[in-house]
Amino acid sequence: MNTEPSRHQAVMRAFRTESRYRAWFAIILAGTISSVYLGSSFPFAFSEILNIRPVGNILVGVLFFLLSAGVAIAVNVGVSRRRRISADLVPLSSLRVRHVLRALNKIFGVTAVAVVSGSMRDRSMSAMKIGRHGVIAVGRGGLPIMKQPEIFRFRLAHEYAHLAANDERREKLLFAVYLAAIALLLISYASSLTETLKVLATNYVNIGLSGIWYALFGWMRFGLIANFILYASIISMLLLERSSASRLREFYADSAAAAAVGPVAQAFQQSASTGRDDRWYKRLFMRHPPSIERANTVANPAQAHRADLMLFLLQGYFVAFIVEVVLQLLFTAASPTLATHDDRRDSLLRYLEIGSVSTFGIIVVGALLGCAALYLTVSRLNVSLTFVDEPRARSAFMVQAPLFVVAGMFLMLTTSQSTAWDLKQTDWNLPAYVLVAWDRLLIHGLLLFSTCIVIGVVLSVRPKAPGPLLSLSAIPMVTTALTGYFLYR
Repeated sequence: MNTEPSRHQAVMRAFRTESRYRAWFAIILAGTISSVYLGSSFPFAFSEILNIRPVGNILVGVLFFLLSAGVAIAVNVGVSRRRRISADLVPLSSLRVRHVLRALNKIFGVTAVAVVSGSMRDRSMSAMKIGRHGVIAVGRGGLPIMKQPEIFRFRLAHEYAHLAANDERREKLLFAVYLAAIALLLISYASSLTETLKVLATNYVNIGLSGIWYALFGWMRFGLIANFILYASIISMLLLERSSASRLREFYADSAAAAAVGPVAQAFQQSASTGRDDRWYKRLFMRHPPSIERANTVANPAQAHRADLMLFLLQGYFVAFIVEVVLQLLFTAASPTLATHDDRRDSLLRYLEIGSVSTFGIIVVGALLGCAALYLTVSRLNVSLTFVDEPRARSAFMVQAPLFVVAGMFLMLTTSQSTAWDLKQTDWNLPAYVLVAWDRLLIHGLLLFSTCIVIGVVLSVRPKAPGPLLSLSAIPMVTTALTGYFLYR
């Protein structure tokens, strides 16, 4: 058995840190986006609950998100308990298994027992926590693998890595967060459709069936399509992030197992022989990577971070979303048609006169959220670079990461309802839109440029202490805030 404590400890430390940072990033991202859209869908009703202008409805959306996540956690815990009861868990206590478990308990610093679960069709192996006890469940259909000691030990070590990283409980938390976020987004989308149906039902007597048909495929068509694209893109990105995070955790667990017991190529051969699924749209949503990729990643850990690039797309999307939300909240009264720079400045001044504390509060909270998201991203990036030792792989990562940030910001702007509305007001004349919205585009451009610069610096310098990372993470939002001050003072 391979005992390289330094390598194994480094992998496990990176595994725990990456998982923790990614969980916090996902909570901030999903909670902020779902709360904002829920609050925007019920602005008047929610403002009556909490009369704080202009963000009372958003704060109520945050409360609903927290409540929904709490309910989802409770339901998930209940379902998991019932599933364990019905799984017919039987201790796996042969002398060989006890010997392997004792060795792995010592290596990973956790205590776990092995049990048999499921039916003869179940060949999986999974790690779970029952109370404070670690449990590794081996499907009854997978018991023949015990006749291959090296493969069995490697797969047990893989599950031990999940236990040592506290993966199962973090998965429950993220499942609840994403479930709550998607539920609130669907409620928001349903609210927009309901309002459309109410308008049509109210005017049915006057306009008739032909008028309704004309409305749906005429002046209402733009709003319906824009809403669908917006919500579909957000939900798709949340699902993509969850899938890529799951694949990355599998790669980390494989690396930890290889460092603990040595790489076992045969552990992947059985399913690797089927080849790789070339249908890219299915691969994007895979939560468990194909075995051939797992085998290649154990041999070359730098390949694992292909699953990590989705985080940079979300980082670009999120910071652009924060800026758009702040601009929309402060400039919502700018103009019912195509607002100009002067309209936006006058709207901001009006809000400052009405409530300077709440107005500055919106800006500060938005900046803090953006800084927190970037800090978590670059901190995770710093951890990930531990395994990217090849100059070629590092160079490729330095090119790919900023490109995904650009793609995320571009996706946010192209699916934004405000951008689509402004473009529609110019009859989809992009040069005319740029001339009118130059200030908003300038803010986004500087935010994009500074974010890419920060990521490039972290990739090049790799600062170890949190202080430099915090300072670097503040640069994009500080730059954006200063630009806004000089533009609208």
